[in-house]
Amino acid sequence: MAVYLPTSIVGNSRTLVTLGHAGEVMGFFYPHIDYAQNVKECMTAVYCGEPGRGQLIWTFEGEWARAQVYVSGTNILMTTLTNAKRGLRLTLTDFIPPSTDVFLRRFTLDNLGHVPFTGVLFQYFDLNLGEVSDRNAARRLTYEDAIVQEWRHLCLAVDGDPFDQFQCGKASPHAHSNAKRDMMDGALMGQRLDIGDVNFAVGWDVRLEPHTSLARHLLIAPGHGERQALRALREARRKGFQTLYEETETYWRRWLERARPVNVPPPFDAAYRRALLTLPMLYDAHYGSFLGAPEFDPFYEDSGGYGYCWTRDAAEVVVALSQVGYSEYAERFFQWCDKTQHDDGFWHQRYWLGGDVGPTWCTYDDAIQIDQTGSVLWAMHAHAQ
Repeated sequence: MAVYLPTSIVGNSRTLVTLGHAGEVMGFFYPHIDYAQNVKECMTAVYCGEPGRGQLIWTFEGEWARAQVYVSGTNILMTTLTNAKRGLRLTLTDFIPPSTDVFLRRFTLDNLGHVPFTGVLFQYFDLNLGEVSDRNAARRLTYEDAIVQEWRHLCLAVDGDPFDQFQCGKASPHAHSNAKRDMMDGALMGQRLDIGDVNFAVGWDVRLEPHTSLARHLLIAPGHGERQALRALREARRKGFQTLYEETETYWRRWLERARPVNVPPPFDAAYRRALLTLPMLYDAHYGSFLGAPEFDPFYEDSGGYGYCWTRDAAEVVVALSQVGYSEYAERFFQWCDKTQHDDGFWHQRYWLGGDVGPTWCTYDDAIQIDQTGSVLWAMHAHAQ
């Protein structure tokens, strides 16, 4: 599928994760929020029954009713999946703290039925680090109880509550070691290493009496190499999920306290506050530029792609933020504009966040769109006033 349709994002200006309506991790943008998109598939499933005698059910399948909301005043996402047929409710709580690039997820599984539940809670990974499918390597580190996947300078380390099952394999559907295929019988065979186009899965065995629940935690730490990723993982483990949750909650609520109030009806006030929470996640703290949107059409089949800095969009954003109390973004963005302006005085249609010109169809003299440049000048004038 070329076009991915995320319904939500979490991030911190350095790392950006997009998620689908069933809690699928659709994108993991690192080391910058426009590149690289390091995920092909990253999905949750529940195996219902004893190994070899049950059924694997992905959260995007029709058995689940889905609801997704942000915790009020924050960028902490909660996805609730209810399976009336199985008497199960699975709640996913996802966020990235401001102090670290680690993505944290809490699974809460409730047995709503009247009989005991036996099964496995799985998280599946098919990562393409650096947007490359081959020449990757995945292996389990016994001394860390973690799984790491590496490609050149990029690494993602996955850890959490001790895994009862794991499998590192090849993503080819015909591979004997394929972790996705191995999940089908509810029992992963525990292969520790594979290379090439790899995938892996982790699982927790579940035994739930009626009207009881369990919680399991997952951490995904990116880094420039294994050492940095593991260092971030250890620090997140040391702080713990609840401490990082509270840190994230406090950060975003204090962020909103800075905003000037607006006198609009409640639905518009809620949209205003959500916009104020969303825009910082689309801001690259290193370069000072803004994403038009997290990329969801990377092959330009239906939209031409939006995962770039469009000067006209970013100009409107920084003026709006200045008007409501966040003027520091305009200063950084204009510094970025100073570095990216063409020698002939104009700005291109869109850029990578670092300032390199993105793929564009408005480069010839008779195709340059006037608002590519006019919006920047307008924003400078509005900010100066």
